[in-house]
Amino acid sequence: MPQTLTFFVTLRSPYSYLAAERIAQIVAKSGVQLDFRPVYPLAIRNPEFFSKANPALLSYLRRDAERVAVMNEIRFSWPNPDPVVQDLDTGEIADHQPYIYRLTRLCAAACRSGEGFECHRRLSALLFSGTPGWHTGDQLAAAMSHAGLDYSMLDQMVRDDPHQLDAELGQNAELQKSLGHWGTPMVHVAGETFFGQDRLDMCVWHMIRQGLLPAGADRALQKEPDSDIS
Repeated sequence: MPQTLTFFVTLRSPYSYLAAERIAQIVAKSGVQLDFRPVYPLAIRNPEFFSKANPALLSYLRRDAERVAVMNEIRFSWPNPDPVVQDLDTGEIADHQPYIYRLTRLCAAACRSGEGFECHRRLSALLFSGTPGWHTGDQLAAAMSHAGLDYSMLDQMVRDDPHQLDAELGQNAELQKSLGHWGTPMVHVAGETFFGQDRLDMCVWHMIRQGLLPAGADRALQKEPDSDIS
């Protein structure tokens, strides 16, 4: 039985978007089985987190994500609108959230047919690659149809079964915590947990040590360009 790489993401996390193509490369090179697990963003799971955090946190995270994208030559722009409605000055999360529940449930619905990772890649690329008005018209449907995903079927599942999808997302979050962290992106493979896109190099190092990747895979992966799936 092949080893499993469990990958936790949210659709609000820029780092989840920035990590996705590297994860695709790692899985392709290693042959491990990808266990994709979307969760709701921390801002939804713990609405008080940002309002109680140091005020510099959000501004630093925004600048840092932009640097990571430039350094890795990944197309990047902040979603407009933000999938989580939040006052970025105070950290306060709005009661009404018209986007993030639907987006995350779409990913959870896609997971039922093994298409969750591809759904995440397409939706996060739509959000973070500078698409204006990503929430308008048929842009969600078009982004997913480019990957062969049946948007109308997934959207109907979201409409018909939101509570069960939320239960599945909650199970993902509980598994995430049991593996040692709560943030995204997070990877668990061969008994070790790695939080953050800046720990993917360490994840590759660990997989080489475990015989899941060949020696030199770290250098080879660094040379591979990121795919443009937007």
